Parts: sequence; structure tokens; C-alpha cells
Amino acid sequence: MTVEQTLKKLQHTARQKSVPDASRHLTWKLPDDLATEDAKFIVLDRADCDLKDQLIAELASDLRFEHMGEPEKAVLRFVADASLRRAANHVSAFIEQYARVVEEHTIVFTTFHLDLPERLEFGGVKLLPLEDELVPDVPELANIPDCGGYLMTSCQGTDYGLMEARARQVARRALGLLRVGMQMEFRYHRRQLRFRLGDTYVIADKQVGSQQRDDIAYTAPLHRDVLDRVLGRAVTRLPVLPQKKGLIKQAQLALDWINRSLVASEPLIAMLYQFFALEAMLGDTAEGLKSHQLAFRRTMLGHLVDGGWPAPESIYGQYDKIRSAAVHGSEAPVISPKAASLFESDVIQTVEQCLTFATANDLTTRAQVRRALAGHQNVQVVLEHLQARDPEWANFVPSTT
Repeated sequence: MTVEQTLKKLQHTARQKSVPDASRHLTWKLPDDLATEDAKFIVLDRADCDLKDQLIAELASDLRFEHMGEPEKAVLRFVADASLRRAANHVSAFIEQYARVVEEHTIVFTTFHLDLPERLEFGGVKLLPLEDELVPDVPELANIPDCGGYLMTSCQGTDYGLMEARARQVARRALGLLRVGMQMEFRYHRRQLRFRLGDTYVIADKQVGSQQRDDIAYTAPLHRDVLDRVLGRAVTRLPVLPQKKGLIKQAQLALDWINRSLVASEPLIAMLYQFFALEAMLGDTAEGLKSHQLAFRRTMLGHLVDGGWPAPESIYGQYDKIRSAAVHGSEAPVISPKAASLFESDVIQTVEQCLTFATANDLTTRAQVRRALAGHQNVQVVLEHLQARDPEWANFVPSTT
């Protein structure tokens, strides 16, 4: 569906009588210019919420609207307008306010470790030598140490930052094709194939920008008081020497995957490593590593060890979209650094809670942990909590293997 079509549907549902649905609703406080003595909040039922999420996703994928910094606020205001001011058609006003003309420009990136004596073109990109006439005449591109040339391609959109990100992805893929093809020719040493894009770029021959490299490192101070707190964690009390069996071996394996995620520069790769860590602690190859079993065990641990309710959606909601898609050859979605970081923290906390739970209950293997969680007296409490969050849990049965 298009943005316009979803706006029309959302306007229609916002004007219908809400259908009570305990599984999902949203209460939004009206801004001052819309609030009245009789109406200070609006309530979105499940149908409204689903359409709201759909519209936000469509706005993000439609280049006319990608410039919107906080689309959810605009969408909620649209719902409020549609609900409170029913005589007017708010669709055209929304389009007029937020839609922009899509621009198309060239973008030039610096490249490193690739010697370009002449202009080359393939796959919609141009590789330019340092003195090429197509290189924008801006001081930021001049005299960059170790810069061997430039890559030029095109970009479209209404937000320069997002346009640069998409163009950088295209440029990286082009260099990736080149790298594999050069390797197939057996004429290059592996270390000669480590050419890359630089940080600096120029859009529309004048708009200069710079993107900090993903693999940049900052110095971390470590003092005695910091170390004392760190060593108080269950994960830091694991033995350094590799173990041959049992839960401690699995915890070491999980920590290895977590450490790979902490130094990975790509969010998708980091999140895949995090899933591997989670499976190392709570998974079972006999059951095919089902996402809901992992989510159930993670929720049980959070509730039993810390008394909290970790959000299970972060596991089963992303398992098929990310982990299964990437591992089984499908296209994985784009993952933001923030999403990867939040999931990373949750996985680390899961490992910590699993070790704490195992120590308190004298458990030494993954199987013992799985059985203890599935047979715990609080299972019904946790299942009721999960079912209240999402009806998808209605027929779930914890695995006892």
C-alpha cells in the first residue's frame, strides 16, 4: 500500500468506535493546541496501532517522507486530527505538509588502498583517479594521506544523511564485487584486497560530509574501583582456561560470541553473534533452536533472578527476521546500531542470570537449566504474563528436554 492509501485507512479507523482489546492499545496525551476540557487524550485500539506502525514503516521507505525526524509524532497527530475534526479530510493536509520533492545527486567517496591510474566504470559506479576532472573541487578532498582515488555514484532522496547511507551501501557492494572478482583471478595477495571507502564524501559537488568509521576505537580508562565492580559479576568469575564440558563450557562459548559482537563494526553481524551466544546458553539443537523456547527461558530467568519482566519480543520477534533469514540464505533486514546494542545488553544479562540461577540451584549443564526452568513453580505466572502481552503464546508449551 502507498502512504496515501494507509493514511485514508487510518483516518477511517480513527473515526470508528474503538474495539476494546487488552492485547494492544495506546493512550496518547494530546498537544495543547488540540486538547480541550473534554478531550485530553486519545486511545488507539489494536487496529489503529497496527495501521500506525504500518504507516510509519511506509513513511520511512517512501523517499518523499524520509526526512521526517519523528514520524510517530506526526502520525499520532494525524490520528488525533482525524478523530477530533471529523468534517475535514486530513490526508491531503498531511501530504502537503510532509511530502518533499525527491532530489537526485552524484556523491563522491574517498577510497583507500586502491591505486587508480585511470577512470574505470562498472555496475553504476565510477572509480576516479586523484586528478580526474569529475572530482569535486573542494578542499576537503585534497591532500588526504593514503587516499588513492575516489568512487562516484548517484543517490536519491530528501535526507542527505540517508542518501549518503544508501549510496555508501551501493559503493561498498561495488567494491565487494570487485574484490571477489580480483581474488578469482589469483593475481592479488589477500592483503591487497583490503581496499575500502574513506570517511569523507561530497554530495551534489558541494555538500561535504564525513562518516566516522565503524571500527574506530576509543581509549577506555580502567581503575581499581571499576575492576572491583566488574569482578563482582558472575560472567567475570568464569575460569580463563577452556573447559571441556558442562554449563561453564557453554558460558565460555557464549562469552566468545559476545566478545565478537562487541568488536564487530556491522550491527547485523553483531546481532547474529548475540543470537549464537544466546543459543549457546539456552538453546537445544534437538528442538531446532525454536525462538519461543529461547524467549520463554530468557523471560523465566529475568523473572526468577532479578524479579523483572524482560521483553520477549526482542528474541522471537527478531529471530526469524534476522537470525534465521541470514543463516538460511534470505535477505536480512537493516539493523540499527541502537537495536544491536540493546539486544547485546539483554543477551549479556541473560548469560549473567543463567549462571546465577545455575549456581543457586546446583545446576551444571544446559539440560539441567532447561528442565529446572520448565518445571519451576512460577511457570504459570510467566506464561500468563506472556499471553497477556501477545495472544501468540496461548498454545505454547515449555520444552522439558
